[in-house]
Amino acid sequence: MTLDFGDVAREPISACADTPIVFPSKIQYLKRPDLFLRGACGFVRAHPEYRGNIVFAAHSSPDAMARLRRMVPPDLAGRFVFLDNASPIERAHLLSRSISVTTSQFESFCLSAYEASLAGAICVLNGNNPAFGDSSPWRDGLNCCKFDGTAEGLAAALAVAYAHGVREIVKMPSDPTPWDMLQAPPAPKSVASRPLVSVVVPHFNLGEYLPRTLDSILASTYENVEIVVVDDCSTDALSCLAIERIQTLGGRIRIVRNPMNLGLAATRNVALQHVCGEFILTLDADDLIGPQF
Repeated sequence: MTLDFGDVAREPISACADTPIVFPSKIQYLKRPDLFLRGACGFVRAHPEYRGNIVFAAHSSPDAMARLRRMVPPDLAGRFVFLDNASPIERAHLLSRSISVTTSQFESFCLSAYEASLAGAICVLNGNNPAFGDSSPWRDGLNCCKFDGTAEGLAAALAVAYAHGVREIVKMPSDPTPWDMLQAPPAPKSVASRPLVSVVVPHFNLGEYLPRTLDSILASTYENVEIVVVDDCSTDALSCLAIERIQTLGGRIRIVRNPMNLGLAATRNVALQHVCGEFILTLDADDLIGPQF
């Protein structure tokens, strides 16, 4: 593999007190920038001798960026850098001298992690991600530092990366990549024989967006779908009204109400207790899908 900018490194960098800790992925919920932020804060507080910056080096929507900025503790605000307009060359240079963190739990391959390692970065990876599992080229302590998917685990893995680094850059897998193994889709089945798909929609104070989200699901060309909306104790009037109105619709939409605010992950787990489908799609209450998704 070659890099778009710069040469493949012969060996990874050695971290120092000024080495930046970088989130190289697009800032969207699935990539877990919130987990990166929490783990980085934990590491910085535990290592006062560390002087480097915590850098978000990818573009995002203004709303997502604003939510992240609100999460930064005031006393650490000067340590966080948001480079949403960085050029590809600037980003490549930053990665090549960084500790690069991939917090996402769901990836098929994660090209950005390979790019970072080949550029010389010390990669810290979510060990729960199948893309970094035992069957992948990623080896904990050899070419990466893995963590357990928690903020505490990330802070601990950052401490290992900072103190010890890694010994090698990653070797590209010799097996075909996932997109090389794709086959032509089978002929569509009749609606009656298609399995039921449960679409799980966790909701908290997103009443402005929820009706459009549900409309996009109901407009799907795949008709054997049920929708389970779990309201996580919404507090704003518009959201409460939206839930009340949707509950009267019946049909393919069911409303479940949490007895207390549980957070996004726990709300998804509540939804799983109420689904009937053979397959499940989780969809945030402010996201849309296309008719042929």
